[in-house]
Amino acid sequence: MSAYQGDPTSSTKRVRKPVCLSVQEWVGRHFCGDALGHGQVVFLPRHRIAKLDAFPTEAAAMEYVRQHTTIPVPKIYKVYPAADGQQHIVMERLPGTCASQVVKDWSQDQKETFSRDLADCLHQLRTLQPPSPRFIGSAASKGQLIDDRLSLNPCGPFNSIADFHTYLRFGRPLDHWVGVDDVTKVHTRPENNYTPTFSHSDLCPKNILVAPDGHITGVVDWEYAGWYPDYWEYTKMRRYEDAAPHWKNFYDAVEQQPAIKKYPDEMACEAVIWMRMGSPHRYCDPPWQPGDDEKAAVERARMDAIREEHRKKEAERQEDAVPGQPKTDIRSTTISRQQRKLRSLPKRGTKDFEPNATQSQRHTLSASRQAMYDALSAVRVHASGRTHNVGLYVNWDRPEELEQWRRRLGATGAKAARQPPIGTLPMSLQGAYASFIGKSGLTLERYLVYAGLKRSGYVVQRAPTWGDESESDNTAEIALHPLLAGIQALDAVPQIGPSKPRLPCVRGRRPRHNGA
Repeated sequence: MSAYQGDPTSSTKRVRKPVCLSVQEWVGRHFCGDALGHGQVVFLPRHRIAKLDAFPTEAAAMEYVRQHTTIPVPKIYKVYPAADGQQHIVMERLPGTCASQVVKDWSQDQKETFSRDLADCLHQLRTLQPPSPRFIGSAASKGQLIDDRLSLNPCGPFNSIADFHTYLRFGRPLDHWVGVDDVTKVHTRPENNYTPTFSHSDLCPKNILVAPDGHITGVVDWEYAGWYPDYWEYTKMRRYEDAAPHWKNFYDAVEQQPAIKKYPDEMACEAVIWMRMGSPHRYCDPPWQPGDDEKAAVERARMDAIREEHRKKEAERQEDAVPGQPKTDIRSTTISRQQRKLRSLPKRGTKDFEPNATQSQRHTLSASRQAMYDALSAVRVHASGRTHNVGLYVNWDRPEELEQWRRRLGATGAKAARQPPIGTLPMSLQGAYASFIGKSGLTLERYLVYAGLKRSGYVVQRAPTWGDESESDNTAEIALHPLLAGIQALDAVPQIGPSKPRLPCVRGRRPRHNGA
């Protein structure tokens, strides 16, 4: 017995997916292989399959067809509510291969076998009677249709085929289609020329499962199904013929099967409407009303005036361009990726702007460079407490401090702009070492220790024994290492903001912290 209980009448914006379905979905995606359907269809354990976020029309149509025909339709095990009135359907996984994967390799015998089974399926669908003689709608409780040919939103139901034809013409009367014989020939025929018949409305290789010999083992994806005019199934099957040449064997099987009725006039009519439709969004617009044509003409005139105004402004801008520069339209200056790869790389520090007659990009770049030069050449004011000092004082009696300023002057951006240069003449790194090594008791060994401690985050000061040339026995730091003689290190964990007083520690050794 099926667990299907009908079409829910209430829609909720957000519905939590059941835990049991989420677990099965996770297992299926990781261990049961991939299924067609762009993530909406998931293979589940125990030979089951789930279709997520399906319209209620699909479960209703599948159950209806399964109960009244012998067409191989998946058995529904469970239907879970989803967001916005949609459903998660857990159903039987039918045997067979998707016809879209094997149709191009079919032999003539396989095409004939397939066409006979397809004709039998269409015959059984035509025996299903609608709720009323002229009803056009779905098998769901509300009867609304879901079809990408009609709209992106549910539409209908319709009380007659004439109302359905009016909807296909975007609500416009036949007077708007004068001169289009393919449309007027079909839509002016008497009502009794067509009969509402149940149609799958999306019979194509991607929705049909077949055996290796061509027999149909399953028909899936019934969300577009419902009662339509009897020509609808044929025209929908042929809709993607030009866009899918690899399905040629499928279309040949349909045309070569005499049991499948053909509708050439209706096919020509639909082709004309498809070209005018452009997109299913067209049916989402409000229905046509008298006076809409005049409003559309006024809107077209307004848009033409705006475009003309833009053209005039573009022409004036071209006239005001710098003489000697080529007059080009910025909108048409496009460079493909391949052309960009072939172009030479710009110089370092210079962006490769696209040339144009206005030179606005060049002026912007020049102004930016000038602002940077002004900032670097301005007099710096450094705040220290409540006093302000202009420039920078460097104690040349302690040349090891030059290492700190050398590293800071190597920075970039706004930080570098705030640092003053030392002296007025440029000096290389080798020249700087030659200038201060050996002065004021600073040996190369002492400087290496000082620089290493500074890079590790310490605040390093000269110890009282800096100038003592003799290594006395009462200095604990000498016992640690001879290079630490005369250097005193304070704990200096790097911080953002003004430095705080720090306690002295064992000279030359970083203190242990207890999470403070």
